[in-house]
Amino acid sequence: MSEQRMMDKEMKLLRSSKDQCRKRFKHVKNKDFPVRLWRLFALILGLLCVLLTAILAVLAVLKTRRDLVKEHQNSSRGTRPLKDCHCRICPELWFGNGKNCYQISLEKKSWFESKIACASRNTSLLQIDSKEELDFLKKLPMMVWIGLSRHSNHEPWKWGDGSTLYTDLINLQNSQKNQTGNCVVFRSIDRTFHDNCETKNLYICES
Repeated sequence: MSEQRMMDKEMKLLRSSKDQCRKRFKHVKNKDFPVRLWRLFALILGLLCVLLTAILAVLAVLKTRRDLVKEHQNSSRGTRPLKDCHCRICPELWFGNGKNCYQISLEKKSWFESKIACASRNTSLLQIDSKEELDFLKKLPMMVWIGLSRHSNHEPWKWGDGSTLYTDLINLQNSQKNQTGNCVVFRSIDRTFHDNCETKNLYICES
């Protein structure tokens, strides 16, 4: 009997210890659960904020571009047409001066990538042929690749069709960060400059 009682006591002690361990584990688990839940909630909230910020940025760019295009389409209707104007109607999201149609990209690319992107739309990088066209384009704020480049520092600047640049039309300057760039950026607010062809910029296509 004494051995049986001893075994019963040991079993009771084991069960008691087991129950205590379960209670402690449950207490710790319940205590840590709100912390983990809060961390998960904070992570999800942070990801949603980043996603919403990105969406708002894209919508702002699209709205600005649409407003600028609409503004220039309206202004071009009220101005005197260029000489020999064919009064072209430009596609949606393009703007024109009556003779040519233009589109500014939403994404930044290198000069070579920009040239390919325009060609894929059956257009080409912008080629400015007259002071009248230049004055028209200066009305629209932009800093974009145009179709003017050279093969090396010792060769002349040429447009995409192979014609040489008239220096009295565009006064090229060095970019502040690059003295030997071989591709040209048109910044309408102040100057036109040459930069490294691998630099990522917006670009303007012309048709």
